[in-house]
Amino acid sequence: MGGFPNFTCSSQQATIVASLSNQALSRGCLTQRTRMLNFTFFMSFSKLASFLLAAGLLSGAPAQAKQCGQASWYGPGFYGRTTANGETYRPGTMTAAHPYLPFGSQVRVINRDNGLVAYVRINDRGPYYGGRIIDLGHGAARSLGVSGVANVCISRL
Repeated sequence: MGGFPNFTCSSQQATIVASLSNQALSRGCLTQRTRMLNFTFFMSFSKLASFLLAAGLLSGAPAQAKQCGQASWYGPGFYGRTTANGETYRPGTMTAAHPYLPFGSQVRVINRDNGLVAYVRINDRGPYYGGRIIDLGHGAARSLGVSGVANVCISRL
């Protein structure tokens, strides 16, 4: 089979493989069947991971239904700049920056101080200051009544 070195093992070495596989591997002695099983497992796992990534089911993000903490917003100093996903940041946007949620994720943000709710789309990375959980775009901050930092809960939809 291509890609595998052609190791040959004596019957005594093959017996050792069963009990001391790490040592046998380091000496390059491994039966053809074991090599094929390892390769088959690796290929199956990589195909599964590729499928899950493509389907958006595996994003590297922790599976959290709800996250609460502080939110900030970014405004005029960032207008016209390019966000992490390549869009141009504009005033009034219902977008947000999050450290790890995939771009395009829809997120419900609830301002715990006043009960206002906004729905935003993740298009940037951040925040990078003060342990905050999300950076809101100008339109989202305005609709939530945020003028500085606010206590919020977010959930991915």
